[in-house]
Amino acid sequence: AKVASKATWINKSFEEMTENEKRSLTILSSFADYMTSRKVRAKDFFSKFDESGDGQIDSEELMKGITFMSLQGSLRTSISSPPPSFEEVESLFRLIDADGDGTLDYVELDIVMKTVQERKSKQTRSANFFIKDEAEMTELEKAALGFFVPLWNYMEANKKTVKDIFQKFDRANHGYLSFRELREVGEDLGFTCKYDKFDRAMMLVDGNLDGAVSPKELQKVLNFVKVRMDMLYKREQDKKDELKN
Repeated sequence: AKVASKATWINKSFEEMTENEKRSLTILSSFADYMTSRKVRAKDFFSKFDESGDGQIDSEELMKGITFMSLQGSLRTSISSPPPSFEEVESLFRLIDADGDGTLDYVELDIVMKTVQERKSKQTRSANFFIKDEAEMTELEKAALGFFVPLWNYMEANKKTVKDIFQKFDRANHGYLSFRELREVGEDLGFTCKYDKFDRAMMLVDGNLDGAVSPKELQKVLNFVKVRMDMLYKREQDKKDELKN
């Protein structure tokens, strides 16, 4: 029960998360992606960090494992920021160390990773919040609306595609746009949302919680926005028809 309760922060809303929790979720999300892409079992993944082989890992072993896999290029702890510092890993460790004894065993890490995978799955299947009335939206949903609706309008008016946006703003040709690059998109086109809310708002549309948006993710968001715009247009037409009658 203690292990499960310790992992409840993973399912907090992005509004409620602290900066440490947000960063830690991104790191854990990269663990989940690594395990899924390489079909690695949780026990085998744990052994990559258990340098001493004693069935326990501490924050230093966790840091060494993250550093080693990052240097190999096999672990991407966050697209939009550098690999975590030891202080960030220690913060993560405190969040997932269920009994607070300074070590993690396989069961603790396994439960945390299952919780993260469930959160990622839920994130991927998330409903289209853009069709809500604005009065029903959270502050972060409003922030996302204030960014993606102007982007959609710009692309429609100028006949631009997702490919065009990536060709212009993905300057390093990574195949994704970090949250910082997305902010630059808005600034270049003359719109953006508040800096203190931007990253958290973008997490709402970041399907795999990797700190960036891929062409597929951006297209999905724009499709969601189109549903909203079509719905508002139909609502306006219905009002005009009522006035005529």
